[in-house]
Amino acid sequence: MKKEFKELEELRLKESLSIPSNYVKIRDVIDDYAPTLLATIMMLTIKKDGSIDVISDREYKHVDSILDFYINIDAQRVQDIVESKITENLKETGGFSHETSGSLSVFISQKYGIRIVTDGMHRLIKAFLCGVDELAYSIEKVMPEDMTDKEMTTCEYEFLKAKNSRNAQMSTTEQNRVAKASGNMSEKQKFYDETFKKAGIHVNGYGAVADITTPTYTAGHEDWDRHLRVESSAYHVGITDFCKHSFKPLIKFGTRNCSIDIPISWILVNIPSIRNSFLTWLGSDDFLNKNQAWWFRYAMHGRSIETTIVRLLCAFNEQYRNSHEKNIIFVEMISFLNTTSLETKHFAINCLDRKISIIEAEERSKDSEVARLNKILGID
Repeated sequence: MKKEFKELEELRLKESLSIPSNYVKIRDVIDDYAPTLLATIMMLTIKKDGSIDVISDREYKHVDSILDFYINIDAQRVQDIVESKITENLKETGGFSHETSGSLSVFISQKYGIRIVTDGMHRLIKAFLCGVDELAYSIEKVMPEDMTDKEMTTCEYEFLKAKNSRNAQMSTTEQNRVAKASGNMSEKQKFYDETFKKAGIHVNGYGAVADITTPTYTAGHEDWDRHLRVESSAYHVGITDFCKHSFKPLIKFGTRNCSIDIPISWILVNIPSIRNSFLTWLGSDDFLNKNQAWWFRYAMHGRSIETTIVRLLCAFNEQYRNSHEKNIIFVEMISFLNTTSLETKHFAINCLDRKISIIEAEERSKDSEVARLNKILGID
């Protein structure tokens, strides 16, 4: 064991000066792909000057500085870093725990003399954010010097893909589908099925039979349930009003994305004065040419429906104002606005009350966020 550790140490000391740009340190990953995460962590009351425990059985494990590990951004899902899960996990544990995190999976590149984390990027991020100096790891593969850069990336990607496939947990949507198909529905899932049937919609195995005359969705059981059945929900409309005002329009204008169609339904039910002109706008290029993700951009965690309602109303109002030189939507029409994030509230006020264009309102939001983060980080 000691001989093996010595050989690895010699390999680390031979780190190349010409490492490809797709191999980066963990600080670069955070800066480029999760830029707001550091400021968020600073606001948490967790241990930030090291781990909450020690590496057990250290003498039997590979251990190195977290600054010595590399991430291959071409092989890892850096675009899918889930900041909310990272913060929630750290809040639950009170900081970084070696015991619950386990060891990283690492490939050694003999060509570049580096350690590459092939499974454990989120763990490495959490360790860095909490000021942890060292992490334990297991060596899964030593890639020889004659491997091309492309072969290295392919090798790392295939390893991660296979490991995720073995360890994959079913999403909530898939759990709901399997429960229905196997006849093992919970009481809540039975409510889903009954509610969606009454409303005439299909949500991944639940409700009405899926066909061209049925609004059909691959996910969103909980959101649709809150929209149709849960009266305490900020975006509840009820089955009766949905069937009366929203069902047919969604067949014609629906996007098959619940994060957009539920907001459309809320608007049709709650702001009757604009129904006809709003439906006309839904068929226009002004609506259809926007990337779907734009509608719920900057959404507060768990509040994407409300955010999309606000952005739909602001975009529709801007198109109307450009044609008629006056507003058709006003802030007081948005009943839940005070419960949304400050960013969403300010966006609505800027676009509606102050009659600022959406482009300028977004720029102001960006400037405000940069200023807020700079203040938190102590940057002038």
